[in-house]
Amino acid sequence: MIQLDDNKEIAAVAMYGCKTFFWDLKTDAAIGEPTRQSGDAGAIGFIPNSDLAYTADWSDLKLWDRKTASRSGEGFPHQLREDSVIGPAVSHDGKFLVTRNEMNRLQFWNLESRKSIGPEHVHDNEVSQIQFSADSKWCFSVAGSVSLWNPMTGEQVAGPIRNDIYTIAYLPTQQYLVTFEHNRQDSNSKSKVIIRSGKSNWSTVRQFELPGQARDAQWIDEDRLLVVGTEEGEEFKTVAFVVHLNHETPRFDVVFNSDYRIFDFAITKDRQHFDRKNQLLENWRCETKMGEQMVRALWAKKCLCH
Repeated sequence: MIQLDDNKEIAAVAMYGCKTFFWDLKTDAAIGEPTRQSGDAGAIGFIPNSDLAYTADWSDLKLWDRKTASRSGEGFPHQLREDSVIGPAVSHDGKFLVTRNEMNRLQFWNLESRKSIGPEHVHDNEVSQIQFSADSKWCFSVAGSVSLWNPMTGEQVAGPIRNDIYTIAYLPTQQYLVTFEHNRQDSNSKSKVIIRSGKSNWSTVRQFELPGQARDAQWIDEDRLLVVGTEEGEEFKTVAFVVHLNHETPRFDVVFNSDYRIFDFAITKDRQHFDRKNQLLENWRCETKMGEQMVRALWAKKCLCH
């Protein structure tokens, strides 16, 4: 597992044997000694606007000085399990942290003071996803239902929205929250896509059905969603759709099909590239082409790396 800091100057590399290396990419040399954890790191990352990095093993989260690889403070409780490995949520301004203290419990923290914000929050089910909005204004948690939180106070501001929600995506510019809801036990179940607006107290502004099940999704812009999941009736083969919302009936363009499950994917800040990872790492780029009296976005594979 490898993560880079925002400046692409330092890499954190988690290794088997309960240790993590920090590596200076400019000098191509290790920084200090390898860190030691009580278990193999299930999540690693960097805290924005700071000199801090974190490692999360099976029971707690530790902070490290990325310039010296030395331990910073006492750390925080954060629980992982082999079938449920999620990292903590760190706000994009580096001010707030959310940990999964137990499988169904969340805690908000002030990273400057290292003190908890508000009480611990208990969910009805296991927490499967924690994420901040890109503007750091909200935090979302998914535990079968989805809840919205104010990270500055730790207070719940909406929800829980009690449906069989698998994943979510948030668009800050329009305050759109999209949820994907389906029966996880039925591969023939299609995801119901519901878009809610923060400008109208999170009421539903649009809903439709996906031709398959969503596992992950991100907004490309206010008119397009990139959705990675499975087609109807499939359990492992992966498909990616671009969902075009600037039509009365949404249009679905298939970006790629894969016989393998996609373990992870990321879309760049300019929304023009994304990487997907299974056995190989592939990079795709969004291109535009004039045709059919409109500009269409076409996604094409650009490189393949072992």
